[in-house]
Amino acid sequence: MDQPEKDKSLEFLSGGMGIEAIAGIGTVVLAILGLAGVIPAYMTAIAAIVAGAGLLLGGASIASRLDYLRAHAANEAKFGELSEGMGGEFLAGLGGVVLGILSLIGIVPATLLPIAAIVLGGGLLVGIGAVGRLNKYPTFMEGETHTDYVARQTTSSAAGTQLLVGFASIALGILALVGFSWMTLTLVAFLCVGCATWFTGMSLGGRLQAALHHHLHHW
Repeated sequence: MDQPEKDKSLEFLSGGMGIEAIAGIGTVVLAILGLAGVIPAYMTAIAAIVAGAGLLLGGASIASRLDYLRAHAANEAKFGELSEGMGGEFLAGLGGVVLGILSLIGIVPATLLPIAAIVLGGGLLVGIGAVGRLNKYPTFMEGETHTDYVARQTTSSAAGTQLLVGFASIALGILALVGFSWMTLTLVAFLCVGCATWFTGMSLGGRLQAALHHHLHHW
C-alpha cells in the first residue's frame, strides 16, 4: 500500500530537482550574457529571479511531500535537518525573486542585487541539509543497486560543491555591496549559484529517478 506513495514522492521530488537544474542552467546563461556586456543590468536582475525561482520550486517540491517524508524518516532529528534545509532554501529563493523583481523595476539595484547574491548563497548553505537527507533517505535506499550507489555518491559530491559555492556567493555579494565592481561580482556570484543549482538538481534528480526506476521494475 505504501509503494504508490513512495513512487509519487519520488516523482514529485525528482521533478522539483529537475526544475531547479533547469533554473540553474538559465542562471548560468544569463550571467554569462551579462558578463559579456549584453544589457548587464537587466541580465543581473533576471538571473536573481531565475536562481531564486529554482530554489523556491526545489523547496516547494520537498514541502509537497513532507507528510510522507516525516513518516519515513530515520528519526525526528534527521527529519528536522530536511525540513529546516527545505525551509531555508524556500525562503532564500523567495527572497531572490523579490529582490530581483525590485531591482528590475529600478529600485536601488546596486544594493539589492548584491544582497540577493548573499541571500541565495545562504540558501545554498542551508539547503545542504535537505540535499544530504534526501540523498540518504532510508525508504529511497531500499534495494539499492550499483547505479543507485553511483548516483548517491555523485549527489554527495554536489553537496560539497554547493557548500563552497554558498560561501563564495556570500563573499562576492559582500564585496559587491561595499562597492567593488558590484555588477561584475554579482554576476560572477550568480554564475556560481547557477552552476551549483544545476549540478545539485541534476545529480539529486538523477538519484531519485534511478530509485524510482528501480522501484517500478520491482513492484
